[in-house]
Amino acid sequence: MLIKRHYVSASIPVNGPPEITNFQASLASPQVAGTSVTFTATATDPDSDPLEYKFLLDSAAQTEFTSSNTWVWETDSGDVGPHTVGVLVRDNNHDPDGDNSASINFSIEEAPQFEYQAVYPPAYNETYIKTTNRWFELEGFRAVDPALSLSGGRYLNSWLTETGHVGSQRFHVEFAAAQIIKRIRYVNSHHDGYETNVGVKDFIIQGSNSATAFANLVYGDDTDWATIATDVSAMVQHTETYDGAIWNVIELTNDTAYKYYAIKCVNNHGNASYIGLRRVEFQILVEV
Repeated sequence: MLIKRHYVSASIPVNGPPEITNFQASLASPQVAGTSVTFTATATDPDSDPLEYKFLLDSAAQTEFTSSNTWVWETDSGDVGPHTVGVLVRDNNHDPDGDNSASINFSIEEAPQFEYQAVYPPAYNETYIKTTNRWFELEGFRAVDPALSLSGGRYLNSWLTETGHVGSQRFHVEFAAAQIIKRIRYVNSHHDGYETNVGVKDFIIQGSNSATAFANLVYGDDTDWATIATDVSAMVQHTETYDGAIWNVIELTNDTAYKYYAIKCVNNHGNASYIGLRRVEFQILVEV
């Protein structure tokens, strides 16, 4: 007796490779050196297999194959120029070197260079520089005028209050247009290198775009003034016996343009009669 056997062949599903559907940068090209740029890949797999990604910069591997689909490029000056950022994806069922790839052309430019530049009021007089108190011919504008001497006597060369005013003084400066002041240089008060304790000690820097605020010299009235953060809160006393310029710097954390700036002079370095400054210079950053 002949017995026939029938065999049914079962089809084995074929595993499909993954495919990158999107590859993008967090910032548009070009960017300046020093910028961090994040690259993100999106891929699909027909079998929902776990995927691994590998990132390359100009064909050089920046990562191994990992489950992370992002890479952060921390650029620096050595990266200036055109580049190609690539990504590979695999599911470990096909090509171990990657089943699919994508790339982005991305350029890095040199970061702009900046330098400090002094800015001055339109004129050196009490229209543009005001103080809560001043002695005749020792007005505040004399401390801003770059033509005046930084050595010798302070008379006609600096700002000084009348006797009995040793603190709580406003020193206001108006510019022709709003400026983003980033740094203040100063030479603290001295007279032929002596009486250095007259110089300003503790201070507060403020900015405003209100002409009314600029004209108001009441120490405790901060209406329409914004306080600007600084890296230090006290000015350095001039070196006793040194008859000359000793420049010190106050860095301002300021990104707002103000037409008017105020130095609130809290106190001096111990003099019982006066408070004053030899020179104040306001500086902005300009691209070179």
